Amino acid sequence: MATQRRSGGRIGKRAIIRDPRGMQAAKFTKDIAAQGSKMIDQATKASLAKKLGMKMLTKEALAESQAYRDIAKDISKVNPDLDQQIIAEIENNARLISDAYMKAYSPDGTPEDMIYFQTLDNDLTGQLNDLTMAIGAMDADLEAYDLAKEEDRLIGAYDDDEDLFKYGITSGNSDVLLSKNKDGKYQITGKGAGGQNEHTIVVGDYAENLRKKGTGGWKSINPNMEAQTIEFGKSIGNALKDKIQIDYKGQGSVTSPNPSFDSSKPEDPKTNPREIVTTESFTFTDPVEARKVIAGYLNTNMSNGFRNLTGSGSVPSEEELWEFLKREGVINDVDPWGKHKQADLNDAYTEFIVNDIFPTGKQNITRSGKGKLD
Repeated sequence: MATQRRSGGRIGKRAIIRDPRGMQAAKFTKDIAAQGSKMIDQATKASLAKKLGMKMLTKEALAESQAYRDIAKDISKVNPDLDQQIIAEIENNARLISDAYMKAYSPDGTPEDMIYFQTLDNDLTGQLNDLTMAIGAMDADLEAYDLAKEEDRLIGAYDDDEDLFKYGITSGNSDVLLSKNKDGKYQITGKGAGGQNEHTIVVGDYAENLRKKGTGGWKSINPNMEAQTIEFGKSIGNALKDKIQIDYKGQGSVTSPNPSFDSSKPEDPKTNPREIVTTESFTFTDPVEARKVIAGYLNTNMSNGFRNLTGSGSVPSEEELWEFLKREGVINDVDPWGKHKQADLNDAYTEFIVNDIFPTGKQNITRSGKGKLD
């Protein structure tokens, strides 16, 4: 600011000289202050929003991870050491899924992060479900295995040492380790009590066998195979009876075990009898002709496997029938079943149908298998 002097050296009234540069600077400073205030306000709001968003995101991520911890409740308490390993694995998976969720849904998340989270979630969920299913079903699976072994229905050879390992898992006596193999799949490794060798169960494979085959991987002849074999053979004989010489003269009846008897329900003479009266049907009078007609029919119409016929409630498994006829002494081949053996199976089944179901010169009994008096 400048002043003017009057004569006499006295300072008179000040005259303010307005400098336009100062005014512009003042205005600029005011605008900066306003903009700064606005930016601070926005930043504060953004920070609060981010904190709120992260809090909600964290809550959702924890909810995702809790779903994994809930799986621990379904763990069958069969082996304390294995239980602890499974629960530790579930806790680890919970952390992995929580971190992946946070990254995928955060403001900085990318499509790749989202894909990774979804892939991880599907993989971990599926594997944990397989793990709980396998451990929970193993005891029942071993009981079914024991019964099939006792009744000589097992197909193929099985390692008794491996059985000890599985029994040890369910009884808590096996020294087991839960880990992941090179493919990232859960596996249980260890030895059974008194066992000599180390064994490994790939959990996903075991669970898949349970879902598809009803067992943990072993195979057996179904307990109703005899009745099924007779019923299916009878339907073949009935379908061809107009082409084969038969005899209807025989009359009579016999009491036989009821193949449909349900031991889990009360015995009832009408609805659930232990035995049924089966009635006589016809017999083949010319076994040579019968074999020729039946074998020709099977090899023409069932060269690629059996199929349903009128009067047959079900179709027997080729592999199970092969093993059944081996035990009946009809098949002398010691090798396991293969699809290339269908013609041999057809010939053997023909012999069984002619000799055992419609025997020439013998009283032929037709099993109804319906669980009631005919």
